Amino acid sequence: MSSNQATNISNRNTCLLKQAAKTVWPGLSIYCASKSAVCAITKSMAHELGSKVRVNCVCPTLMETAMTQGSIERLSAVALDRQSVKQLMLPEEAANAVLFLSSSKATMIHGENLNVDYGYLCT
Repeated sequence: MSSNQATNISNRNTCLLKQAAKTVWPGLSIYCASKSAVCAITKSMAHELGSKVRVNCVCPTLMETAMTQGSIERLSAVALDRQSVKQLMLPEEAANAVLFLSSSKATMIHGENLNVDYGYLCT
């Protein structure tokens, strides 16, 4: 969404959310690079769209989904070793973060990449 496209948006409660990751996974460098790019785009778009649209990003830890089915055992061993809380995230938990950022309780949050990761990045 460009600044020109955002000119038609007059309601500050409009919210644009993205999903990314800040973790490093061996053998998945292209995937990691693309997710890191989403974090940078979030910051840039927040600056560009300013007071018209809130732009934020949710960065969840590893979740058991269709995409991770083939490698969940290998990846979860790495993730759980690095996390403070030793459990896999449920997709519903990441969705709760999205719901919060979309709500009126988060109108002051803008241009953030919210880590929802059971303490993955603090270890």
